[in-house]
Amino acid sequence: MTTTRLRYSRDELLTDPDYADLLPYVRLQANPPRTTPRPIADVSAGYTHTSNDRRRWDLSFEVTNLTNRTALYNFQSLFVGTRLVQPRTAALRMRWYF
Repeated sequence: MTTTRLRYSRDELLTDPDYADLLPYVRLQANPPRTTPRPIADVSAGYTHTSNDRRRWDLSFEVTNLTNRTALYNFQSLFVGTRLVQPRTAALRMRWYF
């Protein structure tokens, strides 16, 4: 099994001079101002081992934010604050079935 995912999203933004370092990730000309749209690529691959028509174990590997882009995800949210996209992350998962 192989999966490829490309995410593309944008969020509303409130302007605030305290966040000047984040301005490269913001389109201030928009009304209302919004974060800059960003494509983020993820890739995963896996293998499922079967025996006697029954799954025994599977193994999967995933890389998120493949291009390691810095992007603003949420800006000055009431509940969670300002968030940036997670840097490149790799994960390996193995599951046993019994």
